[in-house]
Amino acid sequence: MERFNKACLEIQQLPTEAAIMGLINGLREGPLSQSILKRHPTSLPEVQERVEKYINLEEASQLRKHASGERERNNKRGGEELGKEKFKKRGEEEYSSQA
Repeated sequence: MERFNKACLEIQQLPTEAAIMGLINGLREGPLSQSILKRHPTSLPEVQERVEKYINLEEASQLRKHASGERERNNKRGGEELGKEKFKKRGEEEYSSQA
């Protein structure tokens, strides 16, 4: 978005509609492009607001995925540790019963 804004400022008297169309044409396929295709923005501030909304949604989604992965890894580690403890106790019981 930063690069887009800079490019728009370099073009003197750039019509708002041309700037919006340039942005739309440069978007990758995804939720933002789908939203913009459904309801075209009418001003650059509206474009900025919608872009920020989708950036925040994407970042929140990435954080949830990361947190979920961390919990999964911790659960696996916890299970492994628990398994080691059971194995260790079982080994101690067997050793003491043999003595």
